[in-house]
Amino acid sequence: MEHTIDIKMLPKGEIPPTPVTEPPDFSFVIPTYNRADMLRALLKNLQSLHIPSGVTWEIIVVDNRSADATRMVVEELMRDAVLPLRYSFEPQQGAAHTRNNGVLASHGKILAFIDDDETVDADWLIIIKSAFEHLRCSGVGGRVLPRWLEPPPDWYTTDGPYRIIGPVQDHDLGDEQRDYALDSAMPLSGNLAVRRECFEKYGLFRTDLGPVGTSEYRMGEDTEFCLRLIKNGERLVYVPTAVTFNPVHTQRLTKRFCRRFYFRLGQSKGLLWTPRPGTPRIGGVPRHLFRSCAELVLAWVGATLRGSPRKRLYISFQINHVMGEIYQHLYIRYRNGSV
Repeated sequence: MEHTIDIKMLPKGEIPPTPVTEPPDFSFVIPTYNRADMLRALLKNLQSLHIPSGVTWEIIVVDNRSADATRMVVEELMRDAVLPLRYSFEPQQGAAHTRNNGVLASHGKILAFIDDDETVDADWLIIIKSAFEHLRCSGVGGRVLPRWLEPPPDWYTTDGPYRIIGPVQDHDLGDEQRDYALDSAMPLSGNLAVRRECFEKYGLFRTDLGPVGTSEYRMGEDTEFCLRLIKNGERLVYVPTAVTFNPVHTQRLTKRFCRRFYFRLGQSKGLLWTPRPGTPRIGGVPRHLFRSCAELVLAWVGATLRGSPRKRLYISFQINHVMGEIYQHLYIRYRNGSV
C-alpha cells in the first residue's frame, strides 16, 4: 500500500542573532535527563575527540529538569575549562523541547546532536566535517552501534529473519555511503548533524513526538524532522565511518518493553504517514491494516503449532506494531470529531 508523507510545517524557531564574534563551526547539542554519571563519561570521552585544525566548536548541555547531579557535573567541567562547554536548562519535559532549546541556545553553523549516554569515536568530528565539505549535503547521519552492557537474553534475536529491530539503538545501513530517501530508515538523533539554516528554513523538532521523561510516548521527532528536510529537497547522507556507540540498557531487554516499543512505533507511523486519497477505510482505519493484522495472527498460530518460539515472538511484536497504527488512526478520527 502506497503512502504519502504527512509533513506538518512548524513555525520557525527564534534563532538567536549571530554574535559579534564569528560563530563556531560546530555546536554539539546534548540533551540530558537524570544521567549525571553517563553525561560525565560522555564529556570525558569528548575530551579525546580529534579536533580538525582551525575548527571552532562549542558544547551545549541541555538539562531537562534533572533531579540528580547533572548541573554540578557540567559546572565542574566548565571550571576545568578543558571543553568549550555551556549549560542550558529546559523546564518543559520532553526530548524534542530539549533539543529545540539547544538549537536556540547555540551559535554554530552546523549542529551535531549526541545522546547523553553515548560514546563517540575519536575521529567522528573529522569525518563529519569532511562529509559537509565534500558532499554538499544539508545533514549527515552516522552509524550507531549498540554497546552491550550484558549479553542479551536467548529470545532476543540480533540477526537472521526474526531479528528484533528498534528497542536497541542500532543504526547500521552497511559499509557504503548512501543518500537517505523517503522510504529508507532515517538517522538517529544520537548521531545526526544538520546545517543551521535547515532549522531557520523548516522549523524545529515537533514537540508532540519523542520521549517525555520515562513515560509512554509516540516516537519519531528525529524521523519526522529528517523526512521534512528530504521532502523539501535537502540532501541527507549516511556516512558509515562516523560512529557512535549506544549502551543497551537492561530495561530494554524485556518482552514487555519490546511489545510497548512496537506499539508506540505503530502509533508513530499512523501519525507520520497518511494513506493516499481514496484508500478504503473502515472506521477511519485503512482497510489493509485489518487484513495485515489478520494475516499476522494466522502466521502466529502457525508458528505456535510448528513449535517455532522465535518466529512466534517476532510475529507477536509485528502484531503490536500494526495494532499501534490502527489505534492511532482511530484516535485521529476521534480527535477530529468523526466518531
